Amino acid sequence: MRFAPLAALSVLVLLVAAAGAQDPGSEPFIGEVTPTKAPTVGGISITLRGTNFGAVPGLVTVQGSTASDIDAWSDTLVVLRVPAGEPGFADIILSHDGGLSDTTSLFGYELPSVTGLDPASGPHTGGVPITVVGTNFGTGSSGTVLMGGTVITLTGSGWGHTRIECVTAPGEGEVDVEVHSNGTVSNASSYAYQGTVAAVEPAGGPTAGGTVITVVGSGFGGNPGSIEVGENPGGAVTWSDTQIVATTPEGYSGPKDVVVTSTEGTVSTGTDAFAYDAPQITEGPADLPTVAGCCITIHGENFGTQAAPRTVSVGGTPVGEVAYNGHQEIVTEYPDGIPGEPTEIEVEVVQLTDAWPTKWKPFEILSLSPATGPETGGSIITIHGSEFGGDPALSRTVIFGGAPASDVTWVSGVMLLCVAPPHPAGPVDVVLEIAAASDTLPGAYTYGTASGAGDPVLPAAFAFPPARPNPFTAQTVIRMDFPADSDYVLGLYDVRGRLVHRFAGHAAAGRLFHRWDGTASSGAPVADGIYFARMQAGNFQAVQRLIRLQ
Repeated sequence: MRFAPLAALSVLVLLVAAAGAQDPGSEPFIGEVTPTKAPTVGGISITLRGTNFGAVPGLVTVQGSTASDIDAWSDTLVVLRVPAGEPGFADIILSHDGGLSDTTSLFGYELPSVTGLDPASGPHTGGVPITVVGTNFGTGSSGTVLMGGTVITLTGSGWGHTRIECVTAPGEGEVDVEVHSNGTVSNASSYAYQGTVAAVEPAGGPTAGGTVITVVGSGFGGNPGSIEVGENPGGAVTWSDTQIVATTPEGYSGPKDVVVTSTEGTVSTGTDAFAYDAPQITEGPADLPTVAGCCITIHGENFGTQAAPRTVSVGGTPVGEVAYNGHQEIVTEYPDGIPGEPTEIEVEVVQLTDAWPTKWKPFEILSLSPATGPETGGSIITIHGSEFGGDPALSRTVIFGGAPASDVTWVSGVMLLCVAPPHPAGPVDVVLEIAAASDTLPGAYTYGTASGAGDPVLPAAFAFPPARPNPFTAQTVIRMDFPADSDYVLGLYDVRGRLVHRFAGHAAAGRLFHRWDGTASSGAPVADGIYFARMQAGNFQAVQRLIRLQ
């Protein structure tokens, strides 16, 4: 029979105590035991209270075993250390001068408890040593260990209060392991039977799946269960206890576990038994724009599933995927590049990579505006072209007839600004150097002209030409023409007429340039939108509209 949990002992103790409250007569009588329970290993101190124990120590047995350690004895109280015992109720009998106390059920040993199995899994064929770990297993004189309902064999050091050595029985799936001792039953701990995966052929294939594989092993069961390759379910074609033919699911590059689960729950694992092929790029762009944007298309094989841990990099810079079109095609963004420089596109999946060699497109100068100017230089020149790059910090140099221009400013991938250097009259070649590459526009600029689109040496009147560029992102250059020396004020206002930035000073005859980077006088950036620039010099006033964009 199974004993009630020891928590119920207190109730039973009270009932028994009440029943034993009758006149005990001259025989020893035990009316109270504290504490009421102890671990099966024994050794703890308990106190017996009652009557007629005698003045001289007698004999006390607990569950039939003599308590040899008596710490105190009087006619009404005995203190002793309990011997080891079996889980469940334990009768205590006290004898003195030929008198015996009644059998009492005021005390019990704690119930068995399993806290773990070592190991907690093993082959379905059984025969593996296993240790049941826990407490209060007792001495094992009447104990057994059941695995899935089957009594298993004790081995090694056998049975102890906290460890039991035994050998597993054959089985399938997950089963309960319980300790039965002295009519009590412990809690159950789970043991998992495992099959084996001895071989998988072929051992690799494309990430798109569909490879027919043969899995050889044991413990698969007679009826079709499930098979997974890298946590994705495969499709079984044929099934037996020792061999499965299946098709692989789609996956991503690298080794994957092959896991077979029988209908009874037996799990067979082949660690890294199948490897999906590495990514391969078969076609990519011949060249790339130098200003970051979208999109480039990459063709190949084994790019993996959409959720694969895949990284696409261009020139070492990771870029975002825009579209996933299956295992053979992906569409991505591209970063800023260095005009004319070689680079490569790389696809990486779990440290398996493939690269496609390409290059950044070369830059080209198309025109200058204005294309003429004074020999003294100082004109703001707009250079139009293509593929000037998207990184403002990239090194750019402009040369007019051998003389370097100043204040070279990146505006966009198709526009630069600079200030023309002084140079003798006549046409000159203009050279643009970006990083290690260069491009030349022959005879692109003419010095010394004051006609047509050219600029006179000194302005004939006050003027406030349009700022360039406009609209602008990073900065715009504001030009003011002075026919004579003059004080000036240049104010920048928002649409509500509030002053946001102010330049003021004294200008010599000629041209004066101010660069406005879209900040207030405090240095804080202003919002995108429309602003007005107002020039005041003597009696001259002029206003123009500026547009700031991010």
